[in-house]
Amino acid sequence: MGIEVNSLNCNGCGAPLDPPKGAMRRIKCPYCGVENIIKGAETNREILNKENIMGGLQFEMNDPRIHKMVVEMLSMATCPPADVYEACEIKSVNRIIVPAYWFDNCTAMGTAQYEKGVERQYNEVVGSGENMHSETRYRTEWYPMSAAVSAGNDFVVSGNKQYNDIFRVLYANVHSPEMIDIEQLDYPADCAALDYDLPDAVAFNQTVKGMMENEINEKARTSVGNSNVRNLRVDGISVQRGDVRRVSVGIYEIVVGYKGTDYYLYLSNNGGSYAYGNLPNDNDRQAAIEERRQAIKAANTTKRMVLMISLIVLVILGIATLIFLVGIVFLIAAIPVGIFYYPVEKEYRETKKRLEEEIRAISGEFPVIKQNFINNRVALKGVLSSVSGNPEAF
Repeated sequence: MGIEVNSLNCNGCGAPLDPPKGAMRRIKCPYCGVENIIKGAETNREILNKENIMGGLQFEMNDPRIHKMVVEMLSMATCPPADVYEACEIKSVNRIIVPAYWFDNCTAMGTAQYEKGVERQYNEVVGSGENMHSETRYRTEWYPMSAAVSAGNDFVVSGNKQYNDIFRVLYANVHSPEMIDIEQLDYPADCAALDYDLPDAVAFNQTVKGMMENEINEKARTSVGNSNVRNLRVDGISVQRGDVRRVSVGIYEIVVGYKGTDYYLYLSNNGGSYAYGNLPNDNDRQAAIEERRQAIKAANTTKRMVLMISLIVLVILGIATLIFLVGIVFLIAAIPVGIFYYPVEKEYRETKKRLEEEIRAISGEFPVIKQNFINNRVALKGVLSSVSGNPEAF
C-alpha cells in the first residue's frame, strides 16, 4: 500500500511540500533545493510487481531534448503571443509511469461490398435517310461485387482512465514496440507510478476495436477503391484481440505557466510524439487575421462575379459562333461589360493584395521571434533553465 501523506515540510528549510505522487520517494524543495526522501513509500518496482507487469518502455529524453520540444510546441498555437518565450516558465517536468496493455497479434476481418464499373462498347444508329450511319458508343455498367478484407496489428493502450486520451494520442501509431523486460526496467525514483483502473476488456472495446475497424476500412479503400468502384462499404467486421500483456509506459507531463495560466504538454517516452490541450495564444492577433480574411471574402462582391461570368460567357459564345454573324454581336456586347468589369476587378485585386500583405505582416513576425530565441540559446525560465547555451536544447 502507498503511504498517505496529508502534509510535508522540507527537512532543509521547513517550507511546505506538495504530497508525493504515486511511487515518488524523493521530493526536491522548490525553495532551498534540498532533496527530501519519503520513507515507507512503495518503490516503482514494488508497484510494477504488484500489477503483474512484464516489461515496458523506458524514459529516453534528457532535459535539453525536452526543452527543445517545449519550444517547438509553444509555436504550434494558432497565433502564438509575441512574448511567449519571454514570459513562459516551465514549472515542472513530471515523469509518469502509466500502466498499459499491449494487445499483440490483433486481427480483423470483414467483407467489402461495392459496385464495379465495366465499360461496354456498343453501336448506335444515328441520322436518317442517306445520312443514317452507325456510331460507336460507350457506357459504364455496374455490377455488385464483394471481397474479403483482413488486417493484423498490435497496439499499446492505457490501463489508466486519467491518461487514456493523452496516451491514445502519444501511442496510437506505436506498433510492435521493443519492450524492455521488467528486470531491466530502471525508472527514476521520483516518477509517479499510477495504478490500473481500466480493465483490459474495456480498453479493447473503447480503443483497439475502433482502431482495427478503421484499419479494415482503410485497407478496403486502398485495395478495391478506384475510379471504377462506387458505394464501397465493409460489412461484418470481426476483431480478435490476440494476446494481452501488462506493460508500463513512461510519459512526460510538462507544466508551462504563462501570465497566470498553466498549460499541460505531454511527450512520449522517446519524444517521438506529443500532445497538448491548449497553448498560449494571442486571441487579439488571431481575430485581426480572421477579420482581414473575412474582408477579402466580402470584397469579392456579387457585382464582380456577375460581370466576370457575363464577360466570359459572351466571349466564349462570340468565339464559338464567329463564323456566323451572331458571333460578332456577342463580341460587341462583351465590350461594355468589360468596361464596367475592369475597374471592379482592379479594385478587388488591390484590396485583396493589401489585406494579404496585412495578414503576412501580422502572422509573419512570430517565425522571426522564434528564430531569434533559438539563436540566442537562452532557455525558457523555470526548471530547465540550466540548458541555456546547449545547442541540443534549441
